[in-house]
Amino acid sequence: MESAAPMQPDRIFGELLQQPDNLRAVLRDVVPDVVDQLRVEEMVSVRSKFRLPEGFGREADLLFEVPFQTTAGDVPFLICVAIEHRSTPDAMMALRTLTYATLYWNRERPVSSPLERLLPPILSIVFYTGTRPWNLPRAIAAILAEPAVLRPLQPIWQPIYRDLSAHSADDLANAGDGDRAGGEGRIG
Repeated sequence: MESAAPMQPDRIFGELLQQPDNLRAVLRDVVPDVVDQLRVEEMVSVRSKFRLPEGFGREADLLFEVPFQTTAGDVPFLICVAIEHRSTPDAMMALRTLTYATLYWNRERPVSSPLERLLPPILSIVFYTGTRPWNLPRAIAAILAEPAVLRPLQPIWQPIYRDLSAHSADDLANAGDGDRAGGEGRIG
């Protein structure tokens, strides 16, 4: 009898985040001020494969559209989750997540009347599961060349990072058991 291939941590993590209660718990940790306005139970998984003009492809780990409640009605909100199961951090991670965002915006923008609908906001979360702590740049501004006088003219993009390298599997499995308001149970 053939044994099943072992599950990879990034795949397990991805499957867990596709469950609304788990995604809501993560969002409560990273964006506590807005999580109650997100109707996570209505999340829709979005195609995460993108085709670039040069024929190359890019694929984000997880993309979810979640309705965001406002006084004027619901607006779409994209949550992009990158699960980095590497042994070392990636200095270009902010650029990779910005690339996913711009590819999504280009794919979803209205063609007939660009001003008909504004682009949806995007929350980008990076979960790093490597063995070394993340000690590299986390924002686009940190990887831009000089002169610094031009930095205010550049895009502002900084994903939220959760560095899981310092936590054991037991820590991660029990992270949701604590009182988040008191600071317990927070990972990263």
